Formats: sequence, structure tokens, C-alpha cells
Amino acid sequence: MVPVQRRGDPASPTAAPAAYVVANVAAHRMRVLRQGAGLLTAAEIARARGILRAHRKLDYVYGRIVLRFLAARWLGVAWSRVEASAGPGPVALSVAGRPVFCSLSHRGTHFAAVFSEQARVGIDVERVRPGAAEAVRAFLRPWRESAIRWRDAEAIARWCELEAIGKALGTGLGASAMQVRFRAAGPARFGVHWRAFSLGGDACGAVSWVAGGQAKAVSAPDVVYIDSDQFCGAFPRQSPGRSGRIIMEPITIRQPDDWHLHLRDDAVMAAVVPWTARTFARAIVMPNLRSPVTTVEQARSYRARILAALPAGMRFEPLMTLYLTGATPADEIGRARDSGFVHGVKLYPARATTNSQFGVRSIADCTAVLEAMQRADLPLLVHGEVARPDADVFDRERIFLDEVLIPLRRDFPELRVVLEHITTREAVEIVREAPGRIAATITAHHLAYNRNAMFVGADGSAGMHPHYYCLPVLKREDHRRALVEAAVSGNPRFFLGTDSAPHPRQDKESACGCAGCFTAPFALPLYATVFEQAGALDRLEAFASEFGPDFYGLPRNEGTVRLVRGSPDEIPPVVAGDLEFTALGRDACRWRMTAAA
Repeated sequence: MVPVQRRGDPASPTAAPAAYVVANVAAHRMRVLRQGAGLLTAAEIARARGILRAHRKLDYVYGRIVLRFLAARWLGVAWSRVEASAGPGPVALSVAGRPVFCSLSHRGTHFAAVFSEQARVGIDVERVRPGAAEAVRAFLRPWRESAIRWRDAEAIARWCELEAIGKALGTGLGASAMQVRFRAAGPARFGVHWRAFSLGGDACGAVSWVAGGQAKAVSAPDVVYIDSDQFCGAFPRQSPGRSGRIIMEPITIRQPDDWHLHLRDDAVMAAVVPWTARTFARAIVMPNLRSPVTTVEQARSYRARILAALPAGMRFEPLMTLYLTGATPADEIGRARDSGFVHGVKLYPARATTNSQFGVRSIADCTAVLEAMQRADLPLLVHGEVARPDADVFDRERIFLDEVLIPLRRDFPELRVVLEHITTREAVEIVREAPGRIAATITAHHLAYNRNAMFVGADGSAGMHPHYYCLPVLKREDHRRALVEAAVSGNPRFFLGTDSAPHPRQDKESACGCAGCFTAPFALPLYATVFEQAGALDRLEAFASEFGPDFYGLPRNEGTVRLVRGSPDEIPPVVAGDLEFTALGRDACRWRMTAAA
């Protein structure tokens, strides 16, 4: 055990030994416990099973069994000497007649315990930020369904996870600025919206605490890892004024590529390209500059400008594309194929998105070019929306699928097609089920947010939120869930493409705001968060790093990147001259990047 000094509460006793253990137990509870680093003996398991069979309310009873086992380990006594209070209320322990203060979080599969022999442990409701105290009091009595009725199982698990971390914060073992969002129904004061609570240092949020000076941290061998693939995390990273050993469970994956990226040009490009290059080895670079990239020579020049803009020592390979117009000559396709650096041709329906006024008005104008692409095996990258004035903006992708994509694939069955930044269940179904060589990219923001994000704030208040506005627009929740199902399915037709699209802040926050989300700084952590929430972190690497190069016929990267649990750091301002760019996604991230290896 490593002693640490808690700084803060001057009225606290001078010493308060404490230990913190988290157990995230899957459905096969006793089996997993038995495998958890030899946590239980056969006799303990048998006795625990007997207790479980004798009770109906297994959640809190099982939590007390876990608590007694963990307390016994920490205190160095037989677990039979640890007595826990009965009933579903706050837990009080007694060891050989001696009180032990503790705080236990458990709901569903999440358990956390903080013990102290010298100081009380619990949530200091009076120090919770104004407006949150009533909800926190409800969380302290989760069995009182009259106080709060949960609708969203994911929200319950998220709260329990952060409450567990909060209890570690209170011991002085770490500090964080995480958020929990939950949706509750019941008394009107709880509303029906997602609300945000911050868990921060010095008990500014709903943080449990141990009054005291010294506490005992848990070093890596002492942590009880149960079902470690779903381990809900021990201590957040350190912040100034705190000390102690911070424990994280990192993820290491093959370095990914971004198969849909906007870099812009000149000073803006220089400002944003490092944020992609720090994570991704390669990226398919979109050609929709103000003066579009329509020829191989223009692509060569643009590629040189991108490489020149990279900071010294940073490695990154731009994979170039051409902008398809009704006037593109068929022989340009042969030059593109032979160039070695052009990897696709982009179809923008005219006026469907940023700088698409030069795009295709009728697919019939491109027949010769598409035939040449089919022969050369050069992929067609598709912005899949119609831009007719009579087409509802939320239906433009669905209409495109019926009116353009299906006939296109019928007429050019051997053409490789990437349907980019898909947003609807219908697009998922077509890509999944269609014959031939078709794939789709999925953005992090379309996986993480639905269209409510544009109109409702995190606190439930109404108002426009322009940094969530993109094209194709965010869709309904059922479409978002379909995208998540596709992304985590392991189907190689779906892979990562951020569509990170920077616009100056003054152009986003205006009467006629630009469409596009600048997500490059937080893209991979946001993908990791979505995959974790779907219980599919083991499939992130294939989605991010393998399926894309396989479809494009390129080798997989050799390097790796690492992510650790915790909110990403604040980034310095992204500026180009007097222009500022606002990055999206940090609010939803539960992981952060470390350097590529």
C-alpha cells in the first residue's frame, strides 16, 4: 500500500487509512468471483451461495457479500468476523465489535467499496453543487422507487461507475472532471432530459469522501480485477494538489487510418493536420476545396502542401482523391490509377454540401468516367444525399439510396463503392446486404449523438447548438442505434471515417452556419467510448485499423496507439490567424489518447 496525502478539509482528523476496490461482475457472478485473482476460497463460495439462495433481493445482498469479502481481505481478518448491516440502507460494518466505516456502491454489475477505521465515509450532500442535492439524495436511496424510476439501464451503469470513482476521489487518491449524464422519470423535479453532473476534486460534485489526512492507495497487485475486460476503472489521472498512484487499464490497438477527412488548405490546413496525424497513419483526403481538386496534377500539388504543413518529425500519409464533375475526362482515371497517390474519386451531388457547387447534377453525365473507374478498379466515394429543394433534409439520404445508388450499382456492378458517412438504418441495410464490392464509413459523431444534440443542451434547455450541425445531418435515435450495431458488428464493410470538417467558429455560430463537425482531436477516444458502451471494445481495432485498408487494398499499419480511461485533456486553441476552430466530442469521451508507438 502506498500512503498518500489528501489536501483540503482542514477540520478532518489527521489520519484515516482507507482502501478502494472496484469489482465489475458479469452475469455469472459466483463463477467470475471465483476466478477473480483467487478472491474467494471454496468454503467462502459455498457460504455465499447459501446466503444468496435465502434472499430474494439479490442486488443488495450480493453487494454486502462482496463488501464483507473485500473488507476482510483489507483488514486481514476472516470474512465471518465482518458483519454488515441488514436491509437495503446504508451499510455499517462491525469487525469483532469494532466499527469500520465504509461506503459501498453497487447497482447491476458495478461494485465499489471505500473503507476507513477512523473516519466516516459517504457522500457529503451539503457540498454537492446547487441544484443537484435532491437528485443525489435520490441516488443514495435507489430502492425507493417513489423517489426515482430509472428508464435507461445504460444511465444506471454509468452513474454507478462514476459514483465508484467518486468514492476514490474522496479518499484523496485522485481527481477528475468527469461528467455523468442520466435520464430519470418520476417526480417533476427530475424531468425527462439528460442532465449533467460533474465529479471533480475538492467535493465540488457528487463526490464521496473520507475525512482525513493520510489514506492508503491500492497498488496494481492489490486491485481486485474481476471480469477485467469490462473493468469499470480505478483511479482517474492525477491533478495538481493530489498525489498517489493512479491506475488505468490501457487499450493498445494497431494504428488506425481515417477513411474520410477534410483538411482544407493553407493556414487552416496547417492548424488542423497535426490533430489527425497524431492519431492516424493515413487518411483519405477530400477534394472539395474552394477550387476543387479535379486532376491528378492538382492532387499532386495538394499532397505536397499537406506534407509540407506537417510538424517536424510527424509521420502521416495523405491518400488523395479527385473531385468528380460532369466534365471529368475518362482518361484522367488512367492517370489517377498510375499515380500511386490517388486512391478514389469523390461524387458530390451538386449543392449537397460544402463546396459542392461544382458537383454532379446528373449521374448520366459521368457514364464514361464510371466505366473507366470500373475497369481501373478505382473506388467511387459517394456523398449519399440528393439536394432537391423538395427533399426533406432528414430524408435526403434515403431518397439518394433509392434514386441514385441502387441504379448506379445495377449499371456498374463491378465498381467499388464507398457510401460515406452513412446516417440511416436504410443505408446500413443496403451496405450489409447488397451484392458486390460496397462499403461504408461511419463517423464518430453520428455514432455518439442523435439529432436532439442540435436543439437541446446537456442540461435539457432548448436552443440551437451549431457545432453539432453537419451534412448529412444527425438523425433520430433509432438510426443512431442502427449505426452502432453496424459499427460493432464485425462486418468488414463498415469502417472508420471521421468526416472531420473544420469551419471557423464565427462561420459555425452565425445566421447561416456552415455544416461540418471538427472531431479530429477527439475522434478515436469517441469511437472507443461508443464501442465500450456497446460492449464491443474488442472489435474497435478491426473497425478502426483493419477493414479500411483491406477494402482499399493497402497494407495494415505496423505501429500502435494507446488509449487510457479518462476524459481527454483540454486542447490548446486551434487557430489560423484570426480564425478559431472549435473541436467537438470531448464532452462524451470516456477515453483519452496517448502517443502512437
